[in-house]
Amino acid sequence: MERGSEGWALTDAGKAVAESARAIEDALSRAVDAVSGQDTPSLRGTVRVNAPDGFGTVFATPALARVRRCHPGLQTELITATRQLALHPSGFDLALAIGKTPGSRLVTEHLTDYALGLYASDAYLTRCGSPETLADLLRRLLPDEVDIRLPITLAVRREAVTHPAVRAVRDALHQEVVDRAAELLPE
Repeated sequence: MERGSEGWALTDAGKAVAESARAIEDALSRAVDAVSGQDTPSLRGTVRVNAPDGFGTVFATPALARVRRCHPGLQTELITATRQLALHPSGFDLALAIGKTPGSRLVTEHLTDYALGLYASDAYLTRCGSPETLADLLRRLLPDEVDIRLPITLAVRREAVTHPAVRAVRDALHQEVVDRAAELLPE
């Protein structure tokens, strides 16, 4: 391993060893599945997911639970934060981020958009009056222009893109946002 500007990363020799080790691990998993009588290969190991706090709690958690039910040998770790996480490729397998993710060692894709809601208490409306337009509301509450529709980007470490467990988690996240699209972008 070597330390770079984006954190620790495998050297070329480390990548070669990891690839060989993955082949050995896959062969052992297939042997265990065969001995236990499983027709389809089960997923094992750990997938580490980074996500914004709210999105991670409300959308990623149910997706990860579904993956775990289908693959009991697979461990998932969800790391959430209220601020944008530093996406050092060695710290996660898959990450969800608001907006675009930096990093050339990441493979990214748009997962979904979500809308922010702005709310006011009765006391505020009594004190300040009801805004008549969205622009009026934004001027009162937020001095800078705000886009209330934001993208969620899914990022995967380049070397993890083809790993079956990472693909299973990615697919579950996509399914979760499809199933619950009305919650993300209410009309």
